[in-house]
Amino acid sequence: MPWPEEIKQAFLHAQFELQRGHYRKHYRHAEFLVIERAGQPIGRLYLHPGAHEEIRIMDIIAASVSGCWKTAASIIFSNGDRIS
Repeated sequence: MPWPEEIKQAFLHAQFELQRGHYRKHYRHAEFLVIERAGQPIGRLYLHPGAHEEIRIMDIIAASVSGCWKTAASIIFSNGDRIS
């Protein structure tokens, strides 16, 4: 898209804030998580607890990183626990 970089960044920030606000309002117990590889953020994950101890993936996105799904990526939970 031929927008100036600062306009692109403002647009992306606004979209992120709108989505986050919607999720917080309608899915109070959802968790926003950062997916890392080698200590660097490569994506995000929204999880929401469902019925009967289910955990539902609401949204997931990962950067196009060569081999990122072939190696262990850490998911950083809000309480600091890690799953590899």
